[in-house]
Amino acid sequence: RAEGEQVPGLLPILAMELLKVAGLARVAGSGGNLMNAMRDARVWDSKQALYRRAIERHPASRWEAFVAEAGRIDLIAKGRLGGDPWLALERLLTVIAEARARRLLAS
Repeated sequence: RAEGEQVPGLLPILAMELLKVAGLARVAGSGGNLMNAMRDARVWDSKQALYRRAIERHPASRWEAFVAEAGRIDLIAKGRLGGDPWLALERLLTVIAEARARRLLAS
């Protein structure tokens, strides 16, 4: 925010990563081969540990909810829904980083 970036400019990158992690979490949750899925998703070897930790932090259903929340934030940023897009984005990122903060998305 301090650098002058607007929420709509950040959302495509965030949405792409959320979709990737949600797909990987589905594979992991169904007992699939996560290594193959990461290779197919073009996750660099140096980043695979980060993705694994993220996948372990939340179940696949929650990653899907994060994707939906990113869509809602996009609507807020475009003026189609009421609210502060920066606050909504901050809450989403906080919940992704800290599973115990889940209740922030309920507000």
